[in-house]
Amino acid sequence: MSETKPGETKPKKMVGRSVAIALGIACIILIAGIGGAMAYYTMAINKKNSTVTQLNQQMTNKDSQISSLNSQVAQLQEWLDGNKTEYDSYVNSHSHTNSEYDSNLANYFVLRAPHLVSDLSLNDIPGTGWPYYNSPYIHIWGDIVNIGADTAVNSSLFVELKDASGNLILNKTLSLGDFAYGSFVWVDKTFDYNGGAAAEHIYSQPYGIDWTFYQ
Repeated sequence: MSETKPGETKPKKMVGRSVAIALGIACIILIAGIGGAMAYYTMAINKKNSTVTQLNQQMTNKDSQISSLNSQVAQLQEWLDGNKTEYDSYVNSHSHTNSEYDSNLANYFVLRAPHLVSDLSLNDIPGTGWPYYNSPYIHIWGDIVNIGADTAVNSSLFVELKDASGNLILNKTLSLGDFAYGSFVWVDKTFDYNGGAAAEHIYSQPYGIDWTFYQ
């Protein structure tokens, strides 16, 4: 057996084998690292792709909702346009001038105003001679009703008698008080007078009753 002398180098065959082993280990580590990296990035890419797919689906759903809302907006706009046309037509056919409005307002207040009607009856009783010598008188009786929407305030019934020459021979006022719509007052009154009555005039305040009787 031969011995290696000092100063002599080891055979190159041993050095080449060590390098080869080191390179092999390095390759194995590199391949393992590349494989791990590829697996990691593959998983990351798949996760990103899944997220993108979900976002695309959400966008599709939102697009569908937007399309549905746009359809509803179009329907509402069509409905509004139709109503506006009807409104404009109504305004054109129901418009009034200021004078017409004032006239209608005046009529409204007239219709609301207290208005008296009655079923009054009147008897003119002539005077009697001897032996009683009674003066002539008139007898008025019946109901008076307020048919106006507003209350009749401080209502009165006026009774006037005139002779054949037009002279006033009786002028009486009968207070009726206040009464609301649909309320009535019963009247039963006699008035004495002197002379010969040719005409009786009965009227009210508020307006409504206005009668004239001729003998």
